[in-house]
Amino acid sequence: MLYTLAGGGTLCGVAALVLLIVSTATDFWMQYRYSGSSANQGLWRFCINHKCHVHTITVAFWDATRAFMLLAVLSCFAGIVLGLSAFTNGTKNRRVRTGGIALVLSGTIKTVKK
Repeated sequence: MLYTLAGGGTLCGVAALVLLIVSTATDFWMQYRYSGSSANQGLWRFCINHKCHVHTITVAFWDATRAFMLLAVLSCFAGIVLGLSAFTNGTKNRRVRTGGIALVLSGTIKTVKK
């Protein structure tokens, strides 16, 4: 029973990692109209009329959001690695618990960011 739950948790962690990477890399965090043309903005760059530019102004809000998103991706990756390694070694209970904690930490970091 424990390993079925650990396998399901690891699978959910993989899905969460994919979604975290896509949401961190995309340029569609904000969409708006700028001088009559469509514009969108992400963590790393902004696009106006399908021409993208790197952010040049450093704003603390965007820097903190970038940092928390990267921490969430890293802790989710660590949770997946620990969850997968639990099936290969004899110390399964400790690794499953640690992997679960890392995945919960990833979700918490993502939620705190908002």
